[in-house]
Amino acid sequence: MSTAAQTETVSAPGQEVDAGSRAVAVVFFVSGMPALIYQLLWQRALFTMFGINIEAVTLVVAGFLLGLGFGSLAGGRLSRAPRLDLLATFGAIELTVAAYGVFSLRIITWVGAHSLHLPTVALALVTLALLFVPTLFMGSTLPLLAAYLVRRSHNVGQSVGLLYCVNTVGSATACLLSVVFVMDRFGMQGTVTLAAAINLMVGGSALGEAWRRRGRAPHPAATPVPDALSGAQRRARSELCFAILLAGLLGYVSLSYEIVWFRAFSLASNGSPAFALVLGVYLAGVANGALRVRARFRQPLEQAQCTFLIALSILGASILGFFLLPLAALSAASALGYFWPMLLMIFAQTTLGGMAFPLICHYGVSPDDKAGAGVSLIYLANILGSVAGTLATGFLLMDMLSIAGISALLGMAGVALAGAVAVKGGLPRRRWQPIAAGALIAGLAMPASAGILFDGFYHRLLTNSRLAPGTHFRNTVENRDGVINVDEALNVYGSGMYDGRIAVDLMHDENLLIRPFSLSLFHPDPKQVLMIGLATGAWAQVIANHPQVKHLTIVEINPGYLEIVRQYPVVASLLHDPKVEIVIDDGRRWLSRHPERKFDAIIQNTTWFFRPNVTNLLSEAYLRLTAAHLRDGGVFLYNTTGSLRVQRTGCALFPGVRLINNLVLSTTPITLDPNRLRRTLAAYRINGSPVLDFNRPDERARLDQIVSLLAPPPLGEARPDAAIEDCGGVLARTKGLAKVTDDNMGEEWSHLAIADQPLRRVQQLLGIASKAH
Repeated sequence: MSTAAQTETVSAPGQEVDAGSRAVAVVFFVSGMPALIYQLLWQRALFTMFGINIEAVTLVVAGFLLGLGFGSLAGGRLSRAPRLDLLATFGAIELTVAAYGVFSLRIITWVGAHSLHLPTVALALVTLALLFVPTLFMGSTLPLLAAYLVRRSHNVGQSVGLLYCVNTVGSATACLLSVVFVMDRFGMQGTVTLAAAINLMVGGSALGEAWRRRGRAPHPAATPVPDALSGAQRRARSELCFAILLAGLLGYVSLSYEIVWFRAFSLASNGSPAFALVLGVYLAGVANGALRVRARFRQPLEQAQCTFLIALSILGASILGFFLLPLAALSAASALGYFWPMLLMIFAQTTLGGMAFPLICHYGVSPDDKAGAGVSLIYLANILGSVAGTLATGFLLMDMLSIAGISALLGMAGVALAGAVAVKGGLPRRRWQPIAAGALIAGLAMPASAGILFDGFYHRLLTNSRLAPGTHFRNTVENRDGVINVDEALNVYGSGMYDGRIAVDLMHDENLLIRPFSLSLFHPDPKQVLMIGLATGAWAQVIANHPQVKHLTIVEINPGYLEIVRQYPVVASLLHDPKVEIVIDDGRRWLSRHPERKFDAIIQNTTWFFRPNVTNLLSEAYLRLTAAHLRDGGVFLYNTTGSLRVQRTGCALFPGVRLINNLVLSTTPITLDPNRLRRTLAAYRINGSPVLDFNRPDERARLDQIVSLLAPPPLGEARPDAAIEDCGGVLARTKGLAKVTDDNMGEEWSHLAIADQPLRRVQQLLGIASKAH
């Protein structure tokens, strides 16, 4: 806290203050729950409207954080009003957030539908506005309640530590409840209504308490520290400026670590709960740190003690932050696995880091009538640093450095910050020298050891979960859109999940390319084709070389796949084929922004149905959007990856058939023609060579085998083991399952129903061992 006068002991006004502080803490704990729920849901709703590429992700996170930061600034200004009832103001803000929250998804959907075709800059401003307004109100609550408690306790560190702890615990609780219960059962609108109800309860409770206290003598406001000495005034301002700078730098490092950890954890887990789990544990650690350090404020804490604790917490957090990912990868490759060890290390690291914010506030803010304003400035700086982390690390560094390079850079920045605090924080030499020496040694060791510690990082991280022991990666592409690995057998893993194989061999069809090769079975003349997703390039190479295809448009969200395709001759010619047009964009957004484009066939080798945000490519709304881009008689062939709900959703909307684990749908009934398929396969050539050489008896036999396997199915008969099944049969055996919608998010939060019987049966019939999805 600022100025020497604040180290004097201030007598507590008695039990009433303690009870009042506890009541405020409970209210602020509950208030933290809806805030995180809104973040998860608004982010997802905006992704549905504007795409889930890195630009959209960065924009959404930055908009949310900026609203919180400038809301804090506004709350700080409000807290200085001498006659303002701070508790009543907090209650009114909660009610305002509740009113917006309950209608927020409808507002986002309406605005998205009317702004989708705006220029990029205008669309970015609209997105920021949708997030900035409600988060402005949310961000104002911390400085308001901080000022309220400081007036009662005359202790900045204790007040901020309490509020920071309980609100963060509330947010962490919301994250974990979302994972295990809320999202899967209530869907998006149900969950956002629940969050609004919590805001309503909190706001009503705060207003009720404020009304109950009317007529009582108000608790005396904190008395400004006498400033007769201009030197003390200047010192106080200098300490606040130092605290603001420190909070901003700490925000940058902390948010950057969160981005890196989320990438690694989601790579290993690959489920929608990954983000909520990492964020929940991250916040729980921050809250634990604030709780642990709060005990230090029960006794007078001098400025030198404060800076010493700040330097120690940053140094410890930085060292553990650097070693966290290599240790997690080693654990993943062992019997322990990655899950609990990584989450426990995140909790430990953020506990150390979470101690710093209350200490920084205590160092830089005087317990006077301007305490709320001072806290708001420090909080704003922390938020702006976090935004810088989102932009610089998530948007720029991820494209420039490997995960090892970013971890080393963040570790070095953290230990340098700790050393600077120790040296410049007014500590005696015997106290700052060990910290500075430790920071120097750690800062030199991190870049020197990063190459060794992170060697084989992605291989170790995925061992025991998706890779067989002994599997090694021959290629790795890291960029801001994700991580792509290729193993020695040319299997490709996109952000940790099997994404196909770089091969176009129909004789040894380990990737079940029989699915894209069968296009002519369903359509007589597919001249114009759209493909959502490039991935390995194998499916695209098959479709581009279809004898009747005149133009193939490919929409791929991650440009890293082009780099992979370019390295392997079997698919590299795709990048120079004049028939092929490759667009880097989100598939759903591209379809929404190009309603005039129509196709004979749309092909989508969808990723696994339980991965984050994949519902955007599987829901009822998306299927209708896709159908609007089909010409008369056009077909939509897409991978369900074995989900019974996904299969039911498609067959309930359109006529068609199940092809192994894919669906082939159309707006009109589909006629299967095996003879047409036979003629097409006989004419197929890729890279100048026939797909099947009819001078070889075994290849003629494979053609007969394929045509026989894909014979038209009986209508309406459930045939779960067959390669082809009519949609009537799919509907009969999936009766009772819910369809996938944008609101219920499919099976991203709970994937149980997988139908892999047809996949395994086809592999047996073709005599192949496949990893196909």
